[in-house]
Amino acid sequence: MFIYYVFLYLPILLAVLCSWGIVLAVRYNSKHYIYPLALLNAGVIVHYIGLMAIGGFEGMGVSMIAALIVVISIVCIIIMWITDRVKIKKQHTL
Repeated sequence: MFIYYVFLYLPILLAVLCSWGIVLAVRYNSKHYIYPLALLNAGVIVHYIGLMAIGGFEGMGVSMIAALIVVISIVCIIIMWITDRVKIKKQHTL
């Protein structure tokens, strides 16, 4: 029963957080974060559609592709965040 709620509500929560992140990125002029956040939001929505709307073995395949998209976008966000921190650190040392 717990797994059902995780697969049902976690994608919705993640999509809402991604949308909020896009709004914050636009507001604070961090526009280079918009693409990975939009990709993450699209991957979460496709994952949710694959699990809930399609269902069965085909839905599991669609949600696995969406999970790959989600992982790639999270890695992009982490790499961009690390490079921003390195740039800030270099500016302070000069």
